[in-house]
Amino acid sequence: MQHYFTKICEATAALAKHSSPIVGAQAYEYWTTLVEDETERTLKGVECLGYIRSCSENLIQLILEGLCIINFEEDDDDEDWGHALSAACCLQKLALLIKNDVMAKVITFASANITQPNWKMKYAALIALGSITDGPDK
Repeated sequence: MQHYFTKICEATAALAKHSSPIVGAQAYEYWTTLVEDETERTLKGVECLGYIRSCSENLIQLILEGLCIINFEEDDDDEDWGHALSAACCLQKLALLIKNDVMAKVITFASANITQPNWKMKYAALIALGSITDGPDK
């Protein structure tokens, strides 16, 4: 995987911004799975190549952008995960792995968007804050 990691990052970043909520959600699911694997390896003391730490700054930015992609229609099924919910799940798992390293970008994002008149930006800010309640130091 390490030979293809840069290409994987580029491909999933492009897919995370796809107009289809299903495609976008799957891109974040890839990252969530990788974060969960690295977290599990770390907890077990098994060697971990640190893919997530190597790209955490870019991944956090990608996740924050995904939180802002809210596709809501009255006839949508509540169980369908789109960009925002998948990105929030990924951020939650990421906060458990990288702990305090997630704080600066998320706090900056939330501070800038919580007072926006656009409800989607407020929602994204609140979801971002809620997603990092576990992981970083209190």
